[in-house]
Amino acid sequence: MNVLRPLLTIPHQYTNPLDQQRAKALHTTMLLSCLLAIAVFMVEVFASVSNLTNFSDEQLFVVLASLPLILFVMMLIRRGYLNPAVNIILFDALLLVLLIGIVSGFRTTFVIMLSVPVILAGMFSSRRGLLIITLLDLLILLIITRLEFGDFGTVLSTSRIGIIFALIIIVIIFYVFMGNLSQFIEEKLVEVAQFRVVGQFSSGVEHHDENTVYAYLIRLIRDDLGYSFAQIFLIDATGQIARRIRLSLSQGDEVTVAVANIGDANALADAARSKSPVLVSSADSLVRRGHFLPSSNYGVALPIVVQDQVIGVLDVQSNQEPFSQNRVRVLQTLVTELSTILQDVRQIRALRESLEAQQEVNEMLRKQLQEYKQYERQVISSVWDEYFTSRGTQAVGFNWHKDMNVIPAADLPSEISSVLQQGEPTVMTNEKSQQVIGVPIQLRGELLGAMVFTMPPNTTVTDRQIEIAQNVTNRLILALENKRLFEQSQSQALRERKANEVASLLIGATNVSDVLDLAAERFNAALGAITTNITLELQSLSSETSSGEQPS
Repeated sequence: MNVLRPLLTIPHQYTNPLDQQRAKALHTTMLLSCLLAIAVFMVEVFASVSNLTNFSDEQLFVVLASLPLILFVMMLIRRGYLNPAVNIILFDALLLVLLIGIVSGFRTTFVIMLSVPVILAGMFSSRRGLLIITLLDLLILLIITRLEFGDFGTVLSTSRIGIIFALIIIVIIFYVFMGNLSQFIEEKLVEVAQFRVVGQFSSGVEHHDENTVYAYLIRLIRDDLGYSFAQIFLIDATGQIARRIRLSLSQGDEVTVAVANIGDANALADAARSKSPVLVSSADSLVRRGHFLPSSNYGVALPIVVQDQVIGVLDVQSNQEPFSQNRVRVLQTLVTELSTILQDVRQIRALRESLEAQQEVNEMLRKQLQEYKQYERQVISSVWDEYFTSRGTQAVGFNWHKDMNVIPAADLPSEISSVLQQGEPTVMTNEKSQQVIGVPIQLRGELLGAMVFTMPPNTTVTDRQIEIAQNVTNRLILALENKRLFEQSQSQALRERKANEVASLLIGATNVSDVLDLAAERFNAALGAITTNITLELQSLSSETSSGEQPS
């Protein structure tokens, strides 16, 4: 079977499935005819050698002559030349019918063979080839009748008329069948090609924005599907067709958007209302086809539905032939793909807008956080400056050694100056070749001071020790801040207590002079002032009253 497979297989692939099937059938027929001719030739040779019967030289010649012809036809079919191979077969069939008629006359064999070319033409040729073969077959019938009976009048006899009538019936059957089959195959091929184009729509279009999708769709309908014109009408929030989108004449990749004025009687409005395709032609009223180009003869309006809402209508026009149901089905599939893509584009746009809004909010919050941190650092710096000022100094420092207690420091060591300048943990070596760990003291990003740790001689500082020093420093600044807040609270409470005491005494005074004397006395004591001056000025009086100078 593997040996015969190359003989049964046709290397050439025909684009038309009908031609592929015809080529396969004719190739198989020729192969069987070749095998039959070889078998007949061997039988004839064997019979002649065995003296069983005598075959004429004409019979051997026919058999031997048919083999090269059959092989030649098979070669044409295998190389993709189906029509020349069919023409050769039909010509040989006609020639065989003519020879049989000349040799045997108007006999049963001739009558049967008359239908063979017509049947072959009906199976393997086109409609035009069928008609030509039929006419040639009738011509052979006339020729044989003239040779057999001497005139053409006998053709009109009952038997001849029956033969002609039978041939005509065969021709009509093949003619109608071939036409419908060819048309069906052609439509299916066009439909498959268009579906292939539609299948590439989703993967080929860029989901940037709706106008980009519309431009790609219109260009695909015009260039790949072969329609003369296409445009899109968009529907506004009121349900009316408001805008029209076409490809720009100057820039092929861009679209132009214009205001559309479409009436309710137009086919586009009908498609939007019914949510189904609407066919229209030049035979319809001008109101119904008002969106047509002057050169367009046929059109179809297809609604674009996104999430069960009609957002527009696709208008496809043609100036050649009306839209078949197959082509409308292809365009419906294309519109379905368009709806899915538009839904994705809108979701992507919504997500992009949401992301941009979140980015704006994040940026605003980041700026507010930076401003807050900056303000917090300013507040921290200010309150600590006030704290140092209240203590009558600009800096506070302490030294500690394992052999001594904590003592105040009166200077600023170079190691601390270096850490303050760098603002980050630092490992240094002092003049005694000892390693020193310097860690800045920071509160919420504000640099308030520094700590240095001098390590024993011949000791290498590790990352773990630096981490411990940072943790100690962090806890130190928290303790210092708590202590400062506690002192601030105590001071605030003391001020409030003194203010309340003064207010109680002032309320208990019985006249203005006593109030002024008590106020001056208590203010001097509370504030540590030397003198206190109190002045009352009443603009409604012409005289000024001033009192109260109470030395401390």
